[in-house]
Amino acid sequence: MVSPIATQRPGSTPSATSGPGAVSPSPTAASALPTALPPVGGAVLPPAFSPAASILVTINIDSTYPRSGPSWNAGPVGRMLKWSTYPVIARDSSSQWFLVQDGTSRQWLHGSMMRAADDLGKLPIADLGFSPGVLAPARVASGLPTISARARQLYGAAVAAGRDAGMVTVIGDCNSEWQVFFGRFASGGYSLAASGASFLQPVVNKFNRSFYRASLATHGSYNAGAALDPVWSDPAQCRAGETPLACEIRVSKASVVIIAVGTGDTFTWQSFEGNLRAVIDQAILANTVPVLMTKADDLESLQGGAPPGFINDAIRRLGAQYSIPVIDLWQATRGLPQNGLAREVREDPNRGVVDLGAQRFHLSDEGMNARILLTLQTLNALAR
Repeated sequence: MVSPIATQRPGSTPSATSGPGAVSPSPTAASALPTALPPVGGAVLPPAFSPAASILVTINIDSTYPRSGPSWNAGPVGRMLKWSTYPVIARDSSSQWFLVQDGTSRQWLHGSMMRAADDLGKLPIADLGFSPGVLAPARVASGLPTISARARQLYGAAVAAGRDAGMVTVIGDCNSEWQVFFGRFASGGYSLAASGASFLQPVVNKFNRSFYRASLATHGSYNAGAALDPVWSDPAQCRAGETPLACEIRVSKASVVIIAVGTGDTFTWQSFEGNLRAVIDQAILANTVPVLMTKADDLESLQGGAPPGFINDAIRRLGAQYSIPVIDLWQATRGLPQNGLAREVREDPNRGVVDLGAQRFHLSDEGMNARILLTLQTLNALAR
């Protein structure tokens, strides 16, 4: 059985191991906000060159965040997992950063994060080769929620209560971490213009500030109960005994709260619905409008013994009971490559590196694009 999350609060980012073509990384905190913040929305960035060849590389660190430029200060635009392989098509002038093709994106990754099948010095130099992800709205239309009159009333009540009309936050697990959700968008990792979604720019402008802050109630080891447990709260920003949910709502002043949990409930699925109900109740009591989101995996069935689709069905059921929006990421990703999930492996002492297949749970480049696009479309319909 493969557990999707750690049993303890994660500590520091793992160190890279050495490999062909690798160099020592500059000091950095992979989870920190970038020092330079480009505008959100994503420009159309044509390829700087047409690659004549590529070299396959394998990620040799548990996970790493590729960036929008060949610098530690460039914004993170995704996640790459250990043992995953990608074609590298260019290098920067320092030969320390390499341009990796991932789905529809071209992203920069430091050489210390990978090992290469050939000499990376053979690649052409292209310092401006980054290109953001592209996903047309029609590709994920099946995941769009219905916005009820009650949801609009909750949003109006939130604003009337003094909450920030232009602030949305997220309560979630590894797939909601800043680097792969709001931060990916803030760093230009998904292009509205190139995707034919420029009509969403007004709502981006309205919620612009939201995308530059990391939620205090999102963590790589979250399940639904963690949002209600003060042990997960940041003592530097939260009050004594305050839950992560209450802390984040207070600090962010958000009017809209996206609740995207469930992957971490693989083995606690029996208590999921009760915990999610409590999260919704507290979000409404705090004068916010909760927006639920299903997940792209079915781990509780494949690993935890639950009926197929148990958690997503509970999310949809509660959304209907409360008349609040449900972004159906599961439905939206059915038409994407690998159902919007990244290739994922584990190391088995007897069989070596084993592909997890259907038991994947981290989102791919296309899956991350789908979450961003669906979120923006939902905000556009809700906050008119």
